[in-house]
Amino acid sequence: MPRRAQHSAAGILVGGTFAAIRTNSPESNRPLLEIIGGGIGGHIGGCLPDFIEPAHHPGHRAMAHAIVPAGGLGALVGKKLGDAQGYCRRKAREAASVAASADDPLARLLWLGIQMFWDLAAGFVAGLLAGYGSHLVLDGFTPAGLPVLGMGR
Repeated sequence: MPRRAQHSAAGILVGGTFAAIRTNSPESNRPLLEIIGGGIGGHIGGCLPDFIEPAHHPGHRAMAHAIVPAGGLGALVGKKLGDAQGYCRRKAREAASVAASADDPLARLLWLGIQMFWDLAAGFVAGLLAGYGSHLVLDGFTPAGLPVLGMGR
């Protein structure tokens, strides 16, 4: 059975890779920061199902691990992924514009930090979704498998 370290490593890899693929867009400001954000989101997403339903919990591998609910939620979130990334990228561009016009070096530094936050967030949202999916794929290959509808075992 995959453990937390495996879920984390797979989430980071898949989340960072998915974020990298999503940076192939003219809207992407700083691809490297988005990839790093994707790795962070992938780590969290890769561990999230076991956080929601811990392995020692009697309902482990119920709704958060089920194929149909997770797939449905993933499809809904996936449709909004572009909107979320677009929002983060716009906020990053706004922060960059304010930073460029700031006279005070401290204010400029603050706004550049805000820009970096939004660039990381653009990758984070993609990585979170991909990391969650990687968790389900890994658990699907265990002897216990995954429930289809989330009725628990």
